[in-house]
Amino acid sequence: MCVAIAGAIGVEALVWLLYHTQIGHLYAARVLPPLPTALFLAATILMQIPQAQAAYLRAHKREPFLIVSVLLASSPQER
Repeated sequence: MCVAIAGAIGVEALVWLLYHTQIGHLYAARVLPPLPTALFLAATILMQIPQAQAAYLRAHKREPFLIVSVLLASSPQER
């Protein structure tokens, strides 16, 4: 979690610098503005929690997410 948070802070700082300096104005048009970037990074950090839990449980030979995974994979999809 600390690595994900540190990486997100670094990416957000870079995006903020691109949008608030004269040097980055050419590259700023190619990335999202700071607020949407922060929201995506927050979601990325929050996704690490269930990933870590699943890895921990699988290391102990348990798979409580199996039923949920099968139900979600077998649900009808819209086309």
